[in-house]
Amino acid sequence: MKGRSVRVVCLVFLLALSCASLFAQERRSDSSVYDKYPLVEPIAGEQKEDFEQSFELYQQLFSEEGGEARVRAYSELTAMRRARHPRPRTNGPNETDANGCAWVSAGPTNINGRVTQIAVDPTDGNKVYATTVGGIWRSVDGARRWQRVSDDFLSTVFSSIAVNPSTPSEVIAGGGDADYQNSYRGGIGIWRSTNFGAPGSWKKVSPPDFDNKIIFRIRIDPASPNDIYVATNHGVWLGVHNGGNITFSRIGNFDAATSDLVVDFASTPHKVFAGVYSPSASFGKGIWKWDGASWVKKDNGIPTDNIRLVALAMAKTHPNVLYARMVATDGQQQGIYKTILSGDLWDVLPSAVIVNDSGSANFFWYSWYNNVIEVDPTDANRVYAAGLSMYRSLNGGFDWEIISAGHDPDYPYNTHGDHHALTFDPVNPKILYAGNDGGVDKSTDSGQNVWHWHDASHGMIMTEFYYMTSEHEHPSLIAGGSQDNGTEITFGNRTWYNPGGCDGFQVGVDAKNPDTLYANCNHNEYEIANPVPGTIGGQSQIAWNTPVPVREPATTDRLYAGGALAGGGDLCDKQTVLKTTDGVNWFFTNTAFPAGGKARVIASASAANFQTYMAAVAYNPPSLNDCPNFQGVSFTPVIWRTDNGGANWTANATGLPKLLPTSIVFDPNDPFRVFISYSGGNAPLYMTTDGTNYVPVSGSGATGLPPSSGVMEVAVDPFDADIVYAATTVGVFRGVITPGAPPSAVWTPFDEGMPDGTFINGIWSDPKTGVLYAGTFGHGVYRRDIHPDAKCPARMLVVRDNVYDDGVEPSPYGIPDAEHPIPDPARPQFYKPDDTWGGRTYWWTSSDIRVYVPSEALPKNTFSRVDHVEFEVCPTTLGDCPAGTMVDAAPVSGKTAHVYVQVQNRGVQPVEKTRVIAIWAPLSAALPPLPPSFWSTTFPANGPCGAIDPSTGWQLIDPVNPCRQIANIDAEVPELARFEWSVPKGVDGHACILTIVESPDDPLDPSIRAQNLLKPEEFVPISRHIAQRNVTIQKFKMKMLAPILFPIQLIDPPEERGFEVVVSKPDLRDAVKLALPRGMAARPTFGEARPIRIEVTPELMRQLESMGLDPDNAWQLEGDEAGLFLDMRPGDRTTIGVIGSPGSDTTSSRFSVVQRVGGKAIGGNVYLFRPEAQ
Repeated sequence: MKGRSVRVVCLVFLLALSCASLFAQERRSDSSVYDKYPLVEPIAGEQKEDFEQSFELYQQLFSEEGGEARVRAYSELTAMRRARHPRPRTNGPNETDANGCAWVSAGPTNINGRVTQIAVDPTDGNKVYATTVGGIWRSVDGARRWQRVSDDFLSTVFSSIAVNPSTPSEVIAGGGDADYQNSYRGGIGIWRSTNFGAPGSWKKVSPPDFDNKIIFRIRIDPASPNDIYVATNHGVWLGVHNGGNITFSRIGNFDAATSDLVVDFASTPHKVFAGVYSPSASFGKGIWKWDGASWVKKDNGIPTDNIRLVALAMAKTHPNVLYARMVATDGQQQGIYKTILSGDLWDVLPSAVIVNDSGSANFFWYSWYNNVIEVDPTDANRVYAAGLSMYRSLNGGFDWEIISAGHDPDYPYNTHGDHHALTFDPVNPKILYAGNDGGVDKSTDSGQNVWHWHDASHGMIMTEFYYMTSEHEHPSLIAGGSQDNGTEITFGNRTWYNPGGCDGFQVGVDAKNPDTLYANCNHNEYEIANPVPGTIGGQSQIAWNTPVPVREPATTDRLYAGGALAGGGDLCDKQTVLKTTDGVNWFFTNTAFPAGGKARVIASASAANFQTYMAAVAYNPPSLNDCPNFQGVSFTPVIWRTDNGGANWTANATGLPKLLPTSIVFDPNDPFRVFISYSGGNAPLYMTTDGTNYVPVSGSGATGLPPSSGVMEVAVDPFDADIVYAATTVGVFRGVITPGAPPSAVWTPFDEGMPDGTFINGIWSDPKTGVLYAGTFGHGVYRRDIHPDAKCPARMLVVRDNVYDDGVEPSPYGIPDAEHPIPDPARPQFYKPDDTWGGRTYWWTSSDIRVYVPSEALPKNTFSRVDHVEFEVCPTTLGDCPAGTMVDAAPVSGKTAHVYVQVQNRGVQPVEKTRVIAIWAPLSAALPPLPPSFWSTTFPANGPCGAIDPSTGWQLIDPVNPCRQIANIDAEVPELARFEWSVPKGVDGHACILTIVESPDDPLDPSIRAQNLLKPEEFVPISRHIAQRNVTIQKFKMKMLAPILFPIQLIDPPEERGFEVVVSKPDLRDAVKLALPRGMAARPTFGEARPIRIEVTPELMRQLESMGLDPDNAWQLEGDEAGLFLDMRPGDRTTIGVIGSPGSDTTSSRFSVVQRVGGKAIGGNVYLFRPEAQ
């Protein structure tokens, strides 16, 4: 959802399993900030209605095209490229346009999408392969890092993968979506790599028989000649190596739809068991056995009339022992069955009923979506089965236990729900890989009494976004609604927050408040007041005043603060469009939709002061089970419009097809210039310049949009309204509109840097930064610079000054901090970005520097090495971080700390040999200058890093090894440098850390060294290679809010007498006190500041005296912020005391001190009160 359009999800490529997480909420314990949260109570009848009607609507309008439409569109795209550019596309993340610009991933690297199958190299357990909704992925270090390896062919779902046991360089993957089983989820056949799955090594090896088919399972004979057994929805096949090719033929003419197969490779001839879910003329539902000569039905003891899906597992140690998990046509698990007689007789395992966890009697069941069963290859009695959750039996299936959370009380981590794959480590089969809707989870040794799972999908950017949006005032913000991972939002990090669980659809951000987020949970709308966990009011919701239930879709106006629209109405009554102008109170608009009519797409014109709206209305009647008295007459979709705030609606659009559009998009500057897109037909994009009469602008031939592609949304270029970007089912296209009667358009592929043929669901252009965002279905979000004069560097190192910093020089600062919201006094219930002087973002609030103290960490937060997800994903405001994430810690005197520096590459080419240095100084607002020899001796342009002159107060974090080198930094995933810090006495809780990075590929601006810039306030904000962090973290025990004294060093600039100290404290309930040295003169500058005598505990009094501070020379600062001018001689240094108390006894709170000269900030510090982890 954006400030101009929301769309119905029309393609089953996009159709969410609303059920897939709805009933997970109470069963699943939340294990991370980025996992699921139960935010709304589902209404079973309404949920069922929404899902079923969305599904029926898709089938009615588009199912006849199926997956073949994307394949055709991709062929049209490649033909279009050939016609326009003889040079073939290089296909990959390093491709750019003529200006060096390309799409670059914006994450999320921590909230991952659906993994369909996993394979591990049997000769090398570090090589792990995964098929996903976002293609094929590979890890070469046991799932610590992942690389997408399928970018050079159509970006689509794969569901099966296998490694040749005797020639592990050969990897075979099969296309299609095995989790949906429908013909329109077919794929692009069978593909092979002969180079360990490396990028560029994959070739298609299957004949046309496998096109648009689902490859459910691939098994490879470990003995030469390594025949390949394949289960598909078009029968069971055998692939035989024939030189460099593979020849496929059906085994015994078996042509029934088969969802799984297992093979006894130890027998001669090999025995094959196949599970049929959809019969052919010769082979019925059930389990069939191939004995080398013929197929025989082998399912005695299993009712097969109502089978919808079969999953099979064979015990490697006892091949006569097999297990079958059968799913019935009603979506429930029919049962788990076992045979010890090679299929001659099956027995049901009664206690396995516990595994039937996917759905509810008053909703619907979906075990057909998440159906897994496997047997430990070393123990025939050790069986695993999974649906929503993971289960295990240690006695051959007679007793089962849930193991989704492992068995480790010190490591509380739950696997993500909805499982699709389970694979054993070949070296130690007690180590498991689970593939689910959240990526990959990996276990420690499950044969031990204490073991746990952990997230093993960091960097697998494959989130399935249905909707994506940004926000006008804070352009680094991106939010989206995703399949089975809810609502997600980032303020600039590659890791995203996840304030809402369920299946997330529409999402929108208030035009003037980035902390107000409209979200959707399984088709229920709600409004989040503060999406950031760990902050005061974090993840709270707005209570609405509404005459009828607010329903999807919902959209915010792009410029009108508080303006939002949504569908609404009681379930059995006529539906309408509701509006709000304050985010709280909703009102009817005067719609006259026919009975059964429901707004499926809504848009607001940002250039019309929240007066012009449009709605696409389709016949979407309620279920007669819920509304037996409903009466309505079916009608084709109609476009309605109002230009007076909803007082009158008309339906007079002409020239449009009788289909439901995917989006309605207003020109941001002209409410009568509108684009309407469709996902089917030969002209999927229409345009009007008068608000009524529409003409197609899809173009044709080599300069048109691919006729078979769907257009999901468009965005108007912020610099030229006649340039339009189309999000299609095979990538982004750039269109140039020629005005006229009628207007026309010329289209060009605009997909450099993306996987080929990426399915794009949402697109957003930002006039403030000139950045275009694209939300994909299976590859997360991408960003691209679209300035007319953009010159994009090939390599661009960035260490960020704050969360909004994306490498632009100078960095943005002084911006209200949306990542640390504060209560909005003008709007009860709401929060807003911290807009106090000290609470804003500055160059000393780097998001890329953190401290980890191993001896202080809980077992769940203990690491031998840390990656960028573990480093960044837990907010600094949380002391009790989820398992598997790093706590940003306070340095402790006498204990070793690890200082981590995160380095990003905002270019498109890898950066090699990046050198990183980290130095520190005692806590100060304005920092002391660097030593005069710093740029020549400590961090010279050429040569090794050297010592530092400590006379100015600066010291090396690691004097023995002052610099680290990062071998390679790719554009998609940040890298970390780690420094060992022996924390000296007196540094408890605080320090100022400064880092500098450079590479021969991207050196530091030479003018910094040439001018010998030494003042941090002069060189840090102007360089993307330099970052600084000044922070004090003070832990406290919950329910104990005693005042705490913080010393802070202040330095008067040599050219000025005196300076201003500003204290901002909107989180705190009590006043902050400043204790000054005896005789120091001060005066208030703004806010409520008054002189006082400090009366504190004896211990605090002793601390004041030890710092030379006078309790009689003190000031009390009230309100959200206040300022005090301190009279000091130019160049002098002094220490003052700041006394504050936590603002909450259960959550973190913070205050800030900023040092200003002439109204300009020259330094500052953030003080964070954080409750101790329990």
